[in-house]
Amino acid sequence: MHSRTYHQGIDDQGGDRWGSTVEKDSDLVAAGVRVIGVSPWTLYTCPARFLTRLRKVVDLGLAGPGPAVRVVRQGSEERPAG
Repeated sequence: MHSRTYHQGIDDQGGDRWGSTVEKDSDLVAAGVRVIGVSPWTLYTCPARFLTRLRKVVDLGLAGPGPAVRVVRQGSEERPAG
């Protein structure tokens, strides 16, 4: 979910926060992750529309191979596999 609060403006290094968010989404797509763009406003005003879209994406994901990615909680230490 992308909200204006966390994804708009300039970061501490002078970079465009929105541009960085879009680039990160593209990195996920390139790795095979199905990305569903949604804003807080959409969830508030049109939750049924979002759920319909989500079901379609889940159905697509279950039909294909999973992406070769690993999710790591931000701020956690990465541990070697094994």
